[in-house]
Amino acid sequence: MTKVTIRLISLSDLYVVKFFNKNIQTMKKNIHPVDRIVRLLFAVLVGVLYITNVISGTTAVILGAAAIIIGATALISFCPIYYFLGISTKKIKNETRN
Repeated sequence: MTKVTIRLISLSDLYVVKFFNKNIQTMKKNIHPVDRIVRLLFAVLVGVLYITNVISGTTAVILGAAAIIIGATALISFCPIYYFLGISTKKIKNETRN
């Protein structure tokens, strides 16, 4: 039987590992500013609808969870779903321009 050891690491440990191992990929921004604004507006709209009791019950829970996730991705400018699908709405500057 194999023994498995789980060790919790802190963010500072991750930065040290990244510093010494340049092959580790970090989250690269893949959300365009317009996409961020739309996501934040959605999250705020759901919050307002919940506070004003327009939505409640299961609908509020589902939309609230979606709003939290979408709002968080907007704040960090990184969407894991976009990453796995190879999508990026962020424009990349053309460096070969003369």
